[in-house]
Amino acid sequence: MDNFTAAYRARMRFCHLPACLLFLFPGTPLAAQIHLGIRIGAPLTDITETLSTGGAVLTNLPSRWSVGPMVELDLPAGLGVEVDALYRRVGYERFQSFVEGSSEFTDELWDFPVIAKYKLSDGMARPYVGVGWTYRKLNDLLRFSSSSNGFVLATGVRISAIGLKISPEFRYSRWANEDIQPGFRTRKNQAEILLGVSF
Repeated sequence: MDNFTAAYRARMRFCHLPACLLFLFPGTPLAAQIHLGIRIGAPLTDITETLSTGGAVLTNLPSRWSVGPMVELDLPAGLGVEVDALYRRVGYERFQSFVEGSSEFTDELWDFPVIAKYKLSDGMARPYVGVGWTYRKLNDLLRFSSSSNGFVLATGVRISAIGLKISPEFRYSRWANEDIQPGFRTRKNQAEILLGVSF
């Protein structure tokens, strides 16, 4: 065993995980920190829009919640980046006729926002603003035909307490396309309240 290999193993044996990651990826800023967590939220506006197709009226069903994992990277000078994968159930009530009645159908909607953040102050409670890009996918994640993208604005405050990062947030999204696929229409403007918990 050469001297380099022996020194490398000794260093890896005694270092903590964050220090090991910085050693393995020397390009990572020393002040950068990664926080993993979850975001949950509720829309302030309807996700889907009522529409008519094929002689039937499709009335949007309210989507009451969203949930998904979050990853936040803290950078120097109050900067940071957050990436989410938010899942929600959406759908319609289809009214065909007074004879045939109505039926409901739902689907899975995924949003993947990437938001650059700037924290306005130091301390336990840090207000922040953010701007970014988001991608939306309906149902099958491997089919790119039923998707849309847009931009995101966010504002909130991150509170550090008992080893956790708690961040209530208001988020606005503006989508490029309303019709994700035929017979399924989402609103171009979306506002929601989200709560993030990370460590």
